[in-house]
Amino acid sequence: LHHTKPITTMAFDVNDKAVAAGDSTGRILTWHGFAQAVEFGKDLAVNDALKTAEKSEIPCTTYHWHARAVGCLLFSTDGSYLLSGGKESVLVLWQLESGKKSYLPRLGGELIHMARFPGDASKIATAHGDNAVRFISLSSLTVECVARGIRPGVLHARYPSYARDTSDAILSGRITHTQPAPAVSYDPVSKTL
Repeated sequence: LHHTKPITTMAFDVNDKAVAAGDSTGRILTWHGFAQAVEFGKDLAVNDALKTAEKSEIPCTTYHWHARAVGCLLFSTDGSYLLSGGKESVLVLWQLESGKKSYLPRLGGELIHMARFPGDASKIATAHGDNAVRFISLSSLTVECVARGIRPGVLHARYPSYARDTSDAILSGRITHTQPAPAVSYDPVSKTL
């Protein structure tokens, strides 16, 4: 896969066997037929490498909306959409076939991670730099619920150095790098955390 800028995030689509990479300039490159290319590479003999190098090029599509580095990517369960987010605090929903995009702006903090709801393809959870998790409906592009102040317990056995790392970070100005990724349980039936 040819790419010229530093990659900041990646996502894999199991339906189309595609891979998407976001970079430091805000571009998103999507390579289609990735699984077939991997299989082709396994079968390729060393002597044939130069002859078939042009044939082995993977089709690539470039999308660009983000002004800064892409923070996270996620394919929809059916593979027809790619979701992206970053420091702009905007969720971008790309329709892959047409290239059209929809936006959910003003989310309150940079997007750092996205996850699908098991059993409900129309919803995702997003983790943000403002220490919140937002539950988003993709069908209406609305925030349904926000959980703020997500963090591990200070003396939790799983994070024994949390208090020391936090105080060191405050003194050095690196406060956003101390907390592990938030873990939240959400029941979509009762809509409770």
